[in-house]
Amino acid sequence: EKAKALMQEAGAADGFTLTATYPNVNQYGVDYTLMMQKIQQDLVEINIQLELQPVEFSVWREKVNGDGIPLTAVFFAPDYYGSSQYAQYFAMMDGTVWYKRAGGKNVPSLANPETPKLLAAALAAQGEKSSELFGKLAGVLANDRIILPIVSPDAVFVSRKGIRGLRFSACCNMVLSDIQAE
Repeated sequence: EKAKALMQEAGAADGFTLTATYPNVNQYGVDYTLMMQKIQQDLVEINIQLELQPVEFSVWREKVNGDGIPLTAVFFAPDYYGSSQYAQYFAMMDGTVWYKRAGGKNVPSLANPETPKLLAAALAAQGEKSSELFGKLAGVLANDRIILPIVSPDAVFVSRKGIRGLRFSACCNMVLSDIQAE
C-alpha cells in the first residue's frame, strides 16, 4: 500500500513501462531470469510493467556502460570484508561505477555531497565509531534510491553462546581462523 501511495504522490498512479535488460546468467545459484520474473510480478502490483530482456553478459556490460539501462540486475561481491567497497562502487558520488551508470554525468544532482565526507570519516575512524559511521553511510545509500540490494536468504549460520568471529561475506569463505570459542 505504501508503494501505491508513493506512486500516487509522484503522479504515476496509472503506472508506466520499463525495459529491464540484464545478464542472462546463473551466478552463485541465482537464475537472473527467474529473479527478474519475480521482480516483474511484484512491480505489476503497483502498475509498473517490466519488459524483460535477458542478454549475454558482454552485451549487458556494453549497454550499462554506454547509454544506460532503465532497470537492471547484477551480482556484486566485494573483494574483502567490510563496507567501504559497497560505497566506492554504488554510492551516488563522483567517480563510482553506479553514479556513472545512473546518469551522474547528465544529472549531477544525483551526487550526494555528504557521501564522500562520510566515507572518508568512516575509513579514518576505528572500532565502534567506524561501525556507527558506516551505518550512517548505509542509510545515505538507501536514501539515494538508485540501488536496491537483493540479498540471498539461503546463507544461514548457526552458532552458540560463546562463539566469536563468525561472519559472512559474499566475497569470502568463512575464515575458520577467526572463529573462537570462549
